[in-house]
Amino acid sequence: MITEPFTTTSGDYIKCLLALWLPRYGWWLPVILAVFTGIGVTIGDVRYLIIALIIIFVGCPILMSRLYIYYMLTPEARRAVLRKQVEIIENRQLTLTYLPVDDDDHHRLPQPETIPWSEIKTILRIGAFRVYILRTPRLSFILIPYSALKI
Repeated sequence: MITEPFTTTSGDYIKCLLALWLPRYGWWLPVILAVFTGIGVTIGDVRYLIIALIIIFVGCPILMSRLYIYYMLTPEARRAVLRKQVEIIENRQLTLTYLPVDDDDHHRLPQPETIPWSEIKTILRIGAFRVYILRTPRLSFILIPYSALKI
């Protein structure tokens, strides 16, 4: 199967990243907030409530910027924003062919990239995307909008 040419945005990439990351690691944030809020309310000490607010308004933005730097500024993230067409050969490989947006893009495009099926850990549906999670040390994935699939 060969997809229609498509482009995804960095916003789509971060939404899918958060949908994958939050269930794995994000559960601790509400637990910590509940602990500090509970202690503050139980003993009547406002300092614990202030700590909870600091976690929300200082800790969360730092965490979000860390996610952005760690995942969005990687060479693998280019897969999300370049116009491409994907050839999917089930149980064999994915071939990503990068397409130019205009005539000047031909010399700046990466070469087609082939990903063997053994490198695909799992396939998920997240919103309007089919997400191919890759076996890499860092969470890496390929987004394909369902609207680009010829099903």
